[in-house]
Amino acid sequence: LTKALFLKEIRRIAELSDGEALSEIENLLKLLKSDEALSENKVEDEDEPTDEQMAREDAINDIRDFEREIDRAKRDLNKPVTSDSMATNLRVTADSFDDYWNSEALKAEFSEKIAQLRTSAEELADKIDRAYLLYRLDTILESDFRSQVGAYDLMEMLDDISQELKQSKMLTPELVQKIRERKERAAWFRARKKLDDADIAEAADNKSKASRMRNEAQAMLKQDWKRAFKSEPVPAI
Repeated sequence: LTKALFLKEIRRIAELSDGEALSEIENLLKLLKSDEALSENKVEDEDEPTDEQMAREDAINDIRDFEREIDRAKRDLNKPVTSDSMATNLRVTADSFDDYWNSEALKAEFSEKIAQLRTSAEELADKIDRAYLLYRLDTILESDFRSQVGAYDLMEMLDDISQELKQSKMLTPELVQKIRERKERAAWFRARKKLDDADIAEAADNKSKASRMRNEAQAMLKQDWKRAFKSEPVPAI
């Protein structure tokens, strides 16, 4: 409906009676709405992106999402790393990043950017692994035990994480000393309890019982020290 035709219709309606004019106005409004809908559909059809444009937009969004994931992991690395899930997620994203891109042209266009993101993700994942390993070590060192089984479990956990630290080239002399001190405490656990009992017996003037308990403490220490330190000499009580 052109402007000239619209004006002509308005003038024609103005000459009609009220009843007829209302009916004609209603028809004119319907015509205007129909024209407006057709115009909107035409604009939508003109603006609808092609498959190639949509694929490129999806690729750019994937890159932005990957960048955000890396930035989030960097921020989280400033806090205690209590899980290795971030490292796992980064590696999964890096490994499968463009697997679902069907366009080889897009892969070629963004190949340099993808390579940079993958390198950043892998380096960051390695840092997270190291931070998580140190967190686990601190947790083990701070853990308590109240039984022989608990002491043995602690020795085993310390041996395992010591190997992991060694394989990761993170086993410093300071960490070696911390691990050893904790293992020594675990190795002395049963003997210490038996020596405490010996002191009580001696205080009660039961020297024979105290002597027997000290001998038992030495035997326990020998057994547990060998478990902790293999061929090292056993300290004398």
